[in-house]
Amino acid sequence: LMVTHDPDIARQADRRVELAHGHLHFDTAQHGPSHPLACPLVNTSDCCTAVSTDDEIRFDHLLEQIWVCGEEGKPAQVERLHASGPAGKLPVASEEPASRVLSRMSELRLVAMQDGEVQLTPVGSQRARDVVRRHRLAERLFKDTFSIDESEAHTQACKFEHIISPELDQRICTFLGHPKTCPHGNPIPPGDCCDGKPKA
Repeated sequence: LMVTHDPDIARQADRRVELAHGHLHFDTAQHGPSHPLACPLVNTSDCCTAVSTDDEIRFDHLLEQIWVCGEEGKPAQVERLHASGPAGKLPVASEEPASRVLSRMSELRLVAMQDGEVQLTPVGSQRARDVVRRHRLAERLFKDTFSIDESEAHTQACKFEHIISPELDQRICTFLGHPKTCPHGNPIPPGDCCDGKPKA
């Protein structure tokens, strides 16, 4: 049992119960918009009711791939996306087909799918940008600070990116001197701590 006011920490739990003004507000064990204790944000991208921690990780992994396709000027085709991570090393309990995960992401308005291609929605684009930034900062941290080779840095970053809070993101970036690229030469989206404003 853990009590916290930090929503990022709360999302790591298998079950979340929220109190408001001394009363039970909602319980993630209860599903469906008709249930009196269902998340008040059900059917929106902010709803946490029916999204497991494993799915959150899969969402981030797929969003990252779609973002990279955009960077490379390539269409994000459903058949080429995968939800299992590099060599199956994502910190999830089991594998899921990318099509199933993408369907769930579409329901949450993170992506839009048409004719076998996936596009990021504005909400999905911001989340993808954030996870790409965390991943590439983590790679730079592992490579520059701990002298971990690029392949292993990438594998570890796939795990680390899911537990970096916004505050830690800024601290890592500042510690590293606001790097512009990851060890592979890919651009790191700037954050609030960097010179200038982050890209939209």
